[in-house]
Amino acid sequence: MESVLWYVVPLGIAMALSILPILAVVLLLLSPNPVPVSVGYAAGWALGVLTLATVFTIGARLIPPDVSASVPTWVHAVEIALGAVLMGWAVISAVRSRRRPSGSSAPSWTGVLESLGPRRAFAFGLAMNVRPKNLTLAVAAGLAIGAASLDVPGSALAVVIFTILGVSTVAGLVLAFLFGSRRVRPALEGLSEWLVSHAQVVLWISTFLVGAILVAIGVGHLVSPTPAPEDDEPAATAEQWDFVSRPDLTPPVISVTHTGGDASVFAPDTYAFLGPKDLDDGSAMQGAEIVDAAGDPVWVLNTGEDSAFDVRVQDYLGQDVLTYWVGESGFHGQGEVIVLDDTYTELTRVTTSGSIGPGQADMHETTITPAGTMLLIAYITEPADLTAVGGPEDGYVLAGHVQEVDIATGEAIFEWSSLDEVPVTESQYELPEDGGTIDKPYDYIHLNAVSLDGDDGFLVSARNTWTVYRLDRASATIDWRLGGSASDIEIAEDAQFAWQHDAHRRDDGTITLFDNESPSLAAVSRGLRLSVDEDAGTASLVTEYLPSGERVSTTQGNVQQLPNGNVVVGWGSQPYYSEFSADGDLLYDATFTAGTSYRAYVFPWSATPAESPTAVLSDASSDPEDPAPTVYVSWNGATEVASWRILSGDSDTTASVVTAHRRTGFETALPLPAGTVLGAYTAVQALDAYGDVLGTTTLTTN
Repeated sequence: MESVLWYVVPLGIAMALSILPILAVVLLLLSPNPVPVSVGYAAGWALGVLTLATVFTIGARLIPPDVSASVPTWVHAVEIALGAVLMGWAVISAVRSRRRPSGSSAPSWTGVLESLGPRRAFAFGLAMNVRPKNLTLAVAAGLAIGAASLDVPGSALAVVIFTILGVSTVAGLVLAFLFGSRRVRPALEGLSEWLVSHAQVVLWISTFLVGAILVAIGVGHLVSPTPAPEDDEPAATAEQWDFVSRPDLTPPVISVTHTGGDASVFAPDTYAFLGPKDLDDGSAMQGAEIVDAAGDPVWVLNTGEDSAFDVRVQDYLGQDVLTYWVGESGFHGQGEVIVLDDTYTELTRVTTSGSIGPGQADMHETTITPAGTMLLIAYITEPADLTAVGGPEDGYVLAGHVQEVDIATGEAIFEWSSLDEVPVTESQYELPEDGGTIDKPYDYIHLNAVSLDGDDGFLVSARNTWTVYRLDRASATIDWRLGGSASDIEIAEDAQFAWQHDAHRRDDGTITLFDNESPSLAAVSRGLRLSVDEDAGTASLVTEYLPSGERVSTTQGNVQQLPNGNVVVGWGSQPYYSEFSADGDLLYDATFTAGTSYRAYVFPWSATPAESPTAVLSDASSDPEDPAPTVYVSWNGATEVASWRILSGDSDTTASVVTAHRRTGFETALPLPAGTVLGAYTAVQALDAYGDVLGTTTLTTN
């Protein structure tokens, strides 16, 4: 919004200083019936400004957005063209006037103003908006607002700001006359005489200056464009947690920004699952994380320079397991999926096989099926003719491969390659100038999700073709396309999507997906639920899940449907995750400030780690704010701990309770009572809600 106001405010001020609308209202205020005609004129003038700005804002919003800048390049080109036209008109008009006989410089219409009634004055106010300078200013403002990456309320607010500024002088003169006509009238008479004598000169000069301003704005931003809020330019760096007992773990501090209604994340033993990453974008760490409804960590895995993708709970043959992808990653990756049990012990690792070999599993998909298989994606460099998209005949692409792999045996039981059926001409992603080579293959399809569609098929989401493909399991071929340039299904305007992620068929037959940059919403990201009639070949909007404010996620993101009908949205490249009701009402919203998480989920989870708790005694002399020695204790990943207690004595058989305290978060501080002398044996125990011991650890000194 702030960047757009740099355009709107100067244009609104220029509109307010337009000489002819001011001259008209001054003459009407000096007419025999000043109040009704001036109010009618001002209302018509204001409605005209608002209407023109709104119309051009709506028109600009219909043009596919350019998210590389807060206001697209083509808007600046239009500004330069409009400014040049105004400057040329002012110069030509001034030159021509020198060849005409001298006389009054007032426009010819000033002589009829005294005869206007309120209705004709209203119409006259409307008509004033189509004068070249006023029309140009409204066009420039509308295009700048509509082409910016604002949501509908943001665009509406910008239009209102422009309108208020634009009509401020006319409205101000009318209001001043209404509340003090006797005092104002002499000043109006003097202003009228001056304006009538100098109207044309002032008009030429002001028109030329407005044109010059438009040219300067356009040229200035073409030379030094104002960037849009981008994922690689974070507004902040995430604050991190620091734990005495686990200094190796620095997860981001999460702030819950909205709560309301019956959010599932508040249910007992239910948590959010994240994969915080991208240190260059301000992330506090890279790895995997489980957090409670308050945003406090429960389990943290620090993966260092690597990232953990798609962290979630899944059912593997009746057992709840925790899965995440690790490996080499950028816009695509090569790695494997780690499967952990409820003690965080590794059960197995899953990757590709078959025709593309092992180790090619991409980070975008890790779904476990009821049959004990895993759905995987791979990006394989393959030769392709790129002449149809302006590239070389002997070019190279990143072909998208889908595999279903048996987890137990590692065998690929289903395979599909995009190049067999999806030509490069379907891509919405422009071939880079240096792309299409074996070193920089063209990422023409960019698969990012695979899910089961009944027993006989799959849904495959392809970001760079804006398409969801339905694959037939038996033939390994495409049944139909939803979205993109070759769509088999006509999508309603409000249901269209672009650069999407995470397409799933739901039990009610609808399809959900994460729409990164909807063409119909000026690049507002959202969760979508679509009704798809395959027989009729149509798709319509059922529900959209919108953020509470401006939130454009240019990459990543997901939509998870919960058993109670609620929907969780992970905002991908924006550091947020949300929960909505089935009808799309926002119930919960939280942010980790900076960095990204590929997806976000909410699941019930119960775990008791195989590793022991960690307890550290902190010496009071090194912490002046802590008057007593304190034991800091944590148990990474334990979900059942209700309290902690310290035992000490000569041995484990004679040790007695020194102190106890309820669990207060990932790390709990237990101050030792004054005068405490710890024995040769000191242990810290984790207790559940019934007082039973879950785990024990010995004490170390910090």
